[in-house]
Amino acid sequence: MSRTLSISLAALSFFAITKTASAQVFSEDWENGSGAWTVRNDATNAPIVIQSDTAICSSNYQHETVRASGGRVFTAAPLTGTAGDGYCLVAWVRGSTNTQPFIGFNHAQANGTPLTAPGDEHWLIGHTGYLTGFAGGDTVAAVASDGTWHWYAKSFTMPNYGNPTRIVIKDELFTGGAAGSADFDDIELIHGNCPQLPLGAAHVTCSGNTPVCTNGQCVACTSDSNCSGTTPACEPSGACGQCSTTNTSQCANTTPVCDTSSGTCTGCTSD
Repeated sequence: MSRTLSISLAALSFFAITKTASAQVFSEDWENGSGAWTVRNDATNAPIVIQSDTAICSSNYQHETVRASGGRVFTAAPLTGTAGDGYCLVAWVRGSTNTQPFIGFNHAQANGTPLTAPGDEHWLIGHTGYLTGFAGGDTVAAVASDGTWHWYAKSFTMPNYGNPTRIVIKDELFTGGAAGSADFDDIELIHGNCPQLPLGAAHVTCSGNTPVCTNGQCVACTSDSNCSGTTPACEPSGACGQCSTTNTSQCANTTPVCDTSSGTCTGCTSD
């Protein structure tokens, strides 16, 4: 295959018209290993590498250093879609300087074998200006290879590959870019419009007003020990407030009751 920020609106390449409400078709966060994936187009058969990074608010991700063309890591089983409906592929990607990470899909047989005839391959996230293979000169959501995690979303209309339409998702560190590494996480295929906000873990170092990482998200607190001053109680939402179901010490006098929905002391919450 030759191939001629922060969240950027250009990378989002937003909304396809859909016939149904948005629904998740596939999701991969690598927390259960790489069992749902297989290696292709690699004579060395190098294994899929899963790593973790304690410096960011996330956990496991796929780490690629093997450069390939045509895709290297594929979903082992095909996913089914509805021809003519709108879909969205989203992912967190981190590429080292001048590398070219790519994510896309191929039409596939019922056993998951990707087909490679013209029109069977569509790259959706990748190097700036690369064509997706869809009509109208459509191009991929452009990856910023700067050593930092970025979230991308790309809408497309499912091609007519038969009933049902079968595809396999794939990713690679493309041979056309520099040697280095490409990391992939929280890959999702959505039936419907692209989400407007990032999905999956935060992929940043937690600091400032949200210094604590829990379940992949940065929050103000996970216990009262993270809170102080006029907001000593940790709310279920992860925000510090005046009070919570387990800490009502601030509530007294004219505001003796804790409104747990807002984390504030109030006069009453019911008759």
